[in-house]
Amino acid sequence: MSKGEITPEESQFRLYVTPRRKGVWAQALSDATKAADVVSLTAEIKAKHAKLKKPPACASFVQRFLDASEDERVAIVTRLKVLSDDGDPVEALRALLKPTVAPEIIDLLCQAAIGMAKERADRLIRDSKPALIDGDNRVCARI
Repeated sequence: MSKGEITPEESQFRLYVTPRRKGVWAQALSDATKAADVVSLTAEIKAKHAKLKKPPACASFVQRFLDASEDERVAIVTRLKVLSDDGDPVEALRALLKPTVAPEIIDLLCQAAIGMAKERADRLIRDSKPALIDGDNRVCARI
């Protein structure tokens, strides 16, 4: 993220991973709630990253994280949750809609919402922008 796009101190970050996956680093970052946690994790990640003989596919992202200032890392990581609880992400959306939407239109509404979000993300990618969609903004108003 470029400076000015978001204000980390006023944001919450959620990374939804599906299908279910677990990872030591992802869990450690998700569990970090204090600056000291982030500093310690960063040191561990730097040490492991430096020992790699061949950089992983995600090396540029890891390096971007390591190149960020300590304040930036702390602001983001302490507000980050990595969620990988749903084998089927649409089922979670259905459950959310179920109390307020007629059963016969839940699947149609899910299809439309996912399609709109995908179209928005695809458009951002085509425009060489990060495929970030603000959950608080109306996606359908921009498509």
